[in-house]
Amino acid sequence: MKKAILLFLILNIIIGVSAQNVGIGTTTPNSNALLEISSSTKGILIPRTSTTTRSTIPAVKGLLVYDTTTSSFWFNDGVNWIETLNGNNGWRIAGNSNINDAVNFIGTTTSQALKFRANNFLFGQLNPVNNNVSFGLNTLSASVGGYSNQGQCRLCVCKWAIVLGHRKRHYLF
Repeated sequence: MKKAILLFLILNIIIGVSAQNVGIGTTTPNSNALLEISSSTKGILIPRTSTTTRSTIPAVKGLLVYDTTTSSFWFNDGVNWIETLNGNNGWRIAGNSNINDAVNFIGTTTSQALKFRANNFLFGQLNPVNNNVSFGLNTLSASVGGYSNQGQCRLCVCKWAIVLGHRKRHYLF
């Protein structure tokens, strides 16, 4: 009997040491997950707190809470609390409604250019530093009509197709 109890204890210790994941609602958690929660009828409830209380929580990288004041999820990057996108903020690909253009816009809040890319190629930019606006593949980065339009073109549309307001007064259409 003592040998059976000793064997049982040793097996439990070995199994406990080798178990690297926990399952809730499943007896076979995925071996790549530290924690697997499985349910087809229930969800997971993230800790809820107010903005005031959230701001007193020490910075821990990866911490996630639901802010009941802002009705949104927030995560900590190790220094700051960052609000995740939800139905009340961010731009939707299906369009937005109730837009206040004083606070809702696509752009920058600094003097950095707003650049547009497709397939990682520059296709346009709105540049407040040199007052340039360009649209088209590599506009403002190649020669147009023998003149470099880098920083000179006031409006470029399409690749080497239209240049308006060129410093040397060349208008190419």
